[in-house]
Amino acid sequence: MTLLWLLLQAATDDGVRAQLERLSSADVEVRQAAEAALVAMGEDVIAPLERLAATADVETRGRVADVVRRLRWWDHVVFFRGRKIDLRRGSAQATDYGPHARVVGGRIVDVTATSIRAFDLRSGRALWKTEPVGELWGVEAGESSIAIRTPKGVTCLDAADGRALWTSPAHRFEPLAGGDWLVADGDGLARKGSTPWAVKAGQPCFVAAAGPWALATGPAGHSRLLDARTGKELRTLDNAAYRAVQAGDDRLLVVGRRTLTAYKPSDGSIFWTRLEVGEASRPLVEGRRVYVADHIAMCCGIKLYALDVETSETLWTAQARGIPTEHSKYRHDARLARVGPYLVLTGEAAAGDYVEAFDSATGATVSRWTSP
Repeated sequence: MTLLWLLLQAATDDGVRAQLERLSSADVEVRQAAEAALVAMGEDVIAPLERLAATADVETRGRVADVVRRLRWWDHVVFFRGRKIDLRRGSAQATDYGPHARVVGGRIVDVTATSIRAFDLRSGRALWKTEPVGELWGVEAGESSIAIRTPKGVTCLDAADGRALWTSPAHRFEPLAGGDWLVADGDGLARKGSTPWAVKAGQPCFVAAAGPWALATGPAGHSRLLDARTGKELRTLDNAAYRAVQAGDDRLLVVGRRTLTAYKPSDGSIFWTRLEVGEASRPLVEGRRVYVADHIAMCCGIKLYALDVETSETLWTAQARGIPTEHSKYRHDARLARVGPYLVLTGEAAAGDYVEAFDSATGATVSRWTSP
């Protein structure tokens, strides 16, 4: 701990202490000015603000909590389809980002037909800009890169600096743990990135990635289970694998033909199977819970429920609504994510877009937004 750090800390404390005193004022305008000043100081004031407010009166501590919530906006906000959605209220603000913007590693990467730009998520500071890679069909986010789908295939860019990492004529790809990608192209199956490999065994119809495992489904509807690190085939599963997620050291959840199945990858045995699960469903695992956004690709209806990973017991069912129409002309893509305290369901469909936030413990609805 250096003298300079101590001096900077003392200066910060003095500034926060002065605003904290104003925050205790009976004058509304003084309090509002103090709130604005603290928010303008940025997230670095959160720790000293909470420390100095510990001995304040209850009313002032409540005002401090409000300021901290404003400073930690990323715990209750998602950027989706060109809008900034407040999950607490289901309200939306237009942004300067396009509908294909993705959040990757603390950055917003905005991919449009005319440019590709990156911004710091919290400050909005511009980081880099590069030229478009072709006609834009879609964008997927990995751990540290984005994959841009075009009529010619896919181009992967590093989210840190916009460098092109690899290209492929493939149209089926999934992000892998560690930052690489699983890609199905004309030659078979490949891992693209820092530790590449290739398996030439026919082009899969579907690919899925889950922690240390990769899965490839062929025309016959069976799937091959591979070691994602080496490409070594481990075994064949008697079902398709449209989606997959790791659920433990030796537990793999696979969305197949109208099923969700928990496999033991080490020997291929099945722990349990749940029937009537849509093939487009995307599970999200947290501890012993798996949340399932249950839907099919051409229908706007959706179900959301939580299961016990070990037993498949239903823990709760939420009132997810999706878009109130039965049919999606082209597709319906719904995904789950953890944002701060919320379980967030986002959906894109020909009939419209939506964002719904839930209490992950109970499934209770917190907020809902749908596109105009």
